[in-house]
Amino acid sequence: MDPYTEAAINLQPPNGRPVHKDDCAYSFDTPDLQGGLDVCLSCFQASSAHANQDYTKLHFDNTGHSYFATVHKKRKAKARSDENAPKRLAIEAHKEEDDWDTQWGVKLVTAVGSEKLDETREPFPELLAAVENAESFAARSEVAAWENEIVSCEHTRNLNQSAAPDLNFSAPHCAQCDLKENLWLCLDCGAIGCGRAQFGGVAGNTHALAHSETTGHGVAVKLGSITAHSADVYCYICNDERQDPELRKHLSHFGIQIDDLQKTEKSMTELQIEQNYTWQFSMENESGEIKPVFGPGLTGMNNLGNSCYLNSAMQVIFSLPAFQKQFNVPQQFIADPINSHVTQFRKLADGLLSGRYAVPDVYDDSEVSYQRGIRPFALKTLLGKGHPEFSTNRQQDAFEFWAHVTDIIDNKIEGGRALTDIFRFQTEKRLQCLSCNKVRYTKEAQENLSVPVPIREKGEQDGKTVYEDVELSECLIKYTGAQTTDYSCKCGGKEASVSNKFASLPDVLVLNSTRFQIKNWVPMKVDVNLNVDENLNLDDYISPGKQDNEEELPEDEAGEGNSSGWTANETAVEILSAMGFPTVRCEKALYHTGNSDPDAAMNWLFSHMEDADIDEPLVIDSSVPSSGSTDNSAAIAQVAEMGFTPNQARKALRECSGNVEMAVAWLFENPADEGEEESAAVATEVASSGPVGYTEKPHNYELTGIICHKGTSVHAGHYVAYVKKDGKWILFNDEKVVSSSVEDMKKLAYVYVFQRVSA
Repeated sequence: MDPYTEAAINLQPPNGRPVHKDDCAYSFDTPDLQGGLDVCLSCFQASSAHANQDYTKLHFDNTGHSYFATVHKKRKAKARSDENAPKRLAIEAHKEEDDWDTQWGVKLVTAVGSEKLDETREPFPELLAAVENAESFAARSEVAAWENEIVSCEHTRNLNQSAAPDLNFSAPHCAQCDLKENLWLCLDCGAIGCGRAQFGGVAGNTHALAHSETTGHGVAVKLGSITAHSADVYCYICNDERQDPELRKHLSHFGIQIDDLQKTEKSMTELQIEQNYTWQFSMENESGEIKPVFGPGLTGMNNLGNSCYLNSAMQVIFSLPAFQKQFNVPQQFIADPINSHVTQFRKLADGLLSGRYAVPDVYDDSEVSYQRGIRPFALKTLLGKGHPEFSTNRQQDAFEFWAHVTDIIDNKIEGGRALTDIFRFQTEKRLQCLSCNKVRYTKEAQENLSVPVPIREKGEQDGKTVYEDVELSECLIKYTGAQTTDYSCKCGGKEASVSNKFASLPDVLVLNSTRFQIKNWVPMKVDVNLNVDENLNLDDYISPGKQDNEEELPEDEAGEGNSSGWTANETAVEILSAMGFPTVRCEKALYHTGNSDPDAAMNWLFSHMEDADIDEPLVIDSSVPSSGSTDNSAAIAQVAEMGFTPNQARKALRECSGNVEMAVAWLFENPADEGEEESAAVATEVASSGPVGYTEKPHNYELTGIICHKGTSVHAGHYVAYVKKDGKWILFNDEKVVSSSVEDMKKLAYVYVFQRVSA
């Protein structure tokens, strides 16, 4: 057979089809590694012919596709210059040829081996040009350039300026102290006050904020940041950086000509970028050294643009022995590996655990050489498919993403539920009428535990509020302690005592600590130290169950305050109440959003603040299930009105925790999904209520992983993971992997992962 004239003549260019040329579909081998990458000229999937596993041969054996484009890359030397330092919170798009020398070729794969072909012979020049110029899968999966968008608000748009005072701008200083930098001009009245203390030693006594709180004036501009083209404008009412579309006019009101000003101080964005780049303060070990580590189980993951939430969650999840056993196995051929959850999880396991990619980056000439890490484009795209948040490039909540991943494993992977059973346990709620003293015990399946951290101020230091340290035992005692609640009992009683304790405990306990308080109706994360021992015993928090001397409430008396039997998730109520929301609003929001997710409930509250009945007690019609039920006939009908079948609606509602809007979005993203019969949804719910976890004491646990967050909101800032390996803590900060001290970060962790210790 002449390879240049027979089968090759039928090959067609991609013509708009996605071309996978960034990494192998089955591994993280890339064109710049030894051996390069092969791109099938029939289906445009990428594979590698690695010595340990020849995925190109696997592809040929199962498809018969013989012709492959070969691509090899070598990074160009890149000059370093301070002029290239970023001045705005953005990732700039640039051309690939600026970074790489790329060589393309063609090879023919047969049953007996492979041979290099002459890429200049027809029909290969046109095919190679089409493949080279086609948009890559990774390019389709990410935004080429993103920027932290700053917008105006009603307070900047509707600014009401008072009479201009007599201001001296030749030598300005704070009206309340002697500071002459970090000064903010109130755009309402012209008062000058110092700002908050900033990263990098910028002093501040928050007198501008104090002025805003005293006068109600919301908008201020940082004097040293003003130029003809930009300025830092902050709205204290919104508690966020804002844009003032009429800044020139507003400054002119005080006699300030914007064209005459020069920037004299770093902007807030520059300070934020500098702070993000100097995250290395937590990358030091006990000796104060930055010590990168390499080898099996020590592979970093590149940040794909706000993907640190995914990186940190996956590092901890794949440190668990059960996940390693399930997914760290040889790949098998899949017709569409990019959209196979099993294939992509196996790919990730190999990438993180094999050690092949955990080697020093040969192109990194910095003083401390890290590894380059792996780039999980396909996994991120697949896990986000159909989800209104995880499908975007916005920063996300790592704890919410963890739950999303376990849901996908439950529903998309055969035998996945048996794997995620390691997280499952049961809590037991004890309700006792305070009049007749009869009791009711109810068990509920859980996959994680969320505990609010008490917030108690103890003073100020360097212009910042300092909070009292909290012990984890205090949080657990509060979580399992009894509380009095309104209750209508047939005996005439109006109150009941309610408590939650553990009926069983899991192999792996995932504990989420929440440290939020509401400021100007915006939830802000507060840095409260939570003292957590690495060894934890939970025997004191186990429910003893119904005692012989206790009389049980009859079935029809266990209404728990309403005829439907619905009760608000107490942990979620605690979290929302800690943010400043009244209990009646918390319960109403949870009822309408599935009774599990405080964030979803909080969003509901913000969008219903003006409802006339927002503070009226929740009244539940027992004939109408809450939004969290997958058998909600009203919600199913609402989704079906959009043109979907009841089976599709039922499946989408289960995937989206009963949220109708998210369910509709999910269906538009998954039009081929036929949904599920009613019995399937019921079977899923019944399965989740079976016996799970351990009841035998002792319940001893060891802290083996934590996810830390830096920033004022879980939807912004930066996430990193710490994993204990062979008794030592390893920090995974995206692709930077170092041996590190965990003591300080352990106190401020967002998610703690404890593994059960065998007796």
